Amino acid sequence: AARIAEFFASVGFQADERSLKSALTKVAAFGASVSVLAGGVFASLVGIAKAEADIAAQADKLGTSSERLEELRYVAEQTGSSADKLTAALESIASKNPRIKDTAAVFDLVSDRMRGMSELQRKLYAQRLGIDPTLIPMMTDDVAGLREEFRAMYAVAGTDAKAAAEESK
Repeated sequence: AARIAEFFASVGFQADERSLKSALTKVAAFGASVSVLAGGVFASLVGIAKAEADIAAQADKLGTSSERLEELRYVAEQTGSSADKLTAALESIASKNPRIKDTAAVFDLVSDRMRGMSELQRKLYAQRLGIDPTLIPMMTDDVAGLREEFRAMYAVAGTDAKAAAEESK
């Protein structure tokens, strides 16, 4: 405390005990704030790495690339469904035929077939395959713009989804 008092005096601060305690309290509060902020940033980075690792593991399980899975998840969310429903649909497709190598490719084939069906046929076909009906717009509408938007976001951010997922392992 004596050194701190000397420092404060050297910069023109009157270091009586009350002022010194007040200043030290403010310094301690600032240090605690920085510590909490750093802890939050660290937790956020760990969370991102874990999410990337989870996606990489899920992509491996589904026989597709991390980038492709993330793209499909993004399109699902942008068309009114969810990433979880998309993942469940891919898992359902894989479980119905374990010989499938790339469930994302099969998902694309199913989407192509649905485009030629009526709305009722689409719903019945999706139900039979274990695909949530909220995914039907993603499968039947033109989503090329959303896919391009996803790729552009990664390009602008300078992030390669596949490399990020692999590094997160």
